[in-house]
Amino acid sequence: MTLGLELIRRGETSVHLTDLARARLARDGLMIALLALCPIRLRNFVELFIGRQIRRIGETWWIVLQGAKTKSGRPDERPVPEILTRHIDRWLERWHPLFLEPGDAFWPSSKSGSLAYTYVEQIITETTLRELGVAISPHLFRDCAVYTVAIARGDRMGIASALLQHLDERTTQKDYNKGASLDAVRRYQMIVNQLIRSEWGLLRYSDAGS
Repeated sequence: MTLGLELIRRGETSVHLTDLARARLARDGLMIALLALCPIRLRNFVELFIGRQIRRIGETWWIVLQGAKTKSGRPDERPVPEILTRHIDRWLERWHPLFLEPGDAFWPSSKSGSLAYTYVEQIITETTLRELGVAISPHLFRDCAVYTVAIARGDRMGIASALLQHLDERTTQKDYNKGASLDAVRRYQMIVNQLIRSEWGLLRYSDAGS
């Protein structure tokens, strides 16, 4: 999410780019931030249209997906976290209209209309590689969400199942096991490092005594 907000900031503050280039930065940043916080499937993410799949209800933006459009066959309605509200408002007011005939496509293309599936996937993957040194595909955002829950609240893995709309919790459990293994490795390394520092301290003390 942090990377997404940083790209939005660059789009807002840049004085060396064209307005359209700044608008693309804002778009790409919002894509990354929104997908990080609302890791829906890429097909649904690509097909967000203003007033339909993404709409403002009161003070909150919502993603509203009909059951016929989700892999699980169940409706998926989730509020967009408040931290993105002003960024979405700004995106639609300032940057979205700069694209050629954007219509109600939430992710407009520079060539008019909505960005195609392959381009959304390419933009996200290439942007993360350029900015972070690691290519993170849209699907990996979903894995990251599971790892985050596994490491932070391993006792509440139902959160991840609901978040990703997994019908079979074994799917989430598989990713949880990966996350738990990573956490175990980190904890083991911390123990080893503490032992090494402790042993090194004893050796230095012994040397000093001799």
